[in-house]
Amino acid sequence: DSWREQLCSGDIAPATAAAVGRLIGRFHAATANNLAIAQCFPSDAALNALRIQPLFVVSTAAQSGLAERLAQLATMLRECRIALIHGNLCPANVLVGAKGPILIDAQCGTYGDPAFDLASCLAELLLLSVVAPQWRDQYLNCYAAFQAAYVQRINWELPGQSEERAALLLPAILLGAARGG
Repeated sequence: DSWREQLCSGDIAPATAAAVGRLIGRFHAATANNLAIAQCFPSDAALNALRIQPLFVVSTAAQSGLAERLAQLATMLRECRIALIHGNLCPANVLVGAKGPILIDAQCGTYGDPAFDLASCLAELLLLSVVAPQWRDQYLNCYAAFQAAYVQRINWELPGQSEERAALLLPAILLGAARGG
């Protein structure tokens, strides 16, 4: 099952969220500041076309008052090259099995900003808490468990730096998701 299927069916386990947070945190930490890996990903074309454009650039048409800020965030994502990122990290792209979570559908994978993966997953958990308010507290517990497990793995910068960038990205990702991006 995908983690999203579990979450939507009421199987909302903070332990699973923590396992996913640890996995993606280890993934980012293992590839951070690695020039050899960065050179394997010279382009972020898929991330730009499938994630940045819909979430940040197209949203500027609908939210002209936010256009400058959204454009700044898009530029930040295009320029930040810290670690190998999934690029579309969300519960639908995580399979959960007996041996733990497995990431799938990494077509947007590139060498970029790990805060984007963090913010993308957290945004989905927040959206689920709105869509299924009967499980709001459980989703928010998963949010906290994912974030706490992930932050413990940050070794490429001060954890607060990643959290700050994720906090800047989170509302923009939610805005893009709300308009169908």
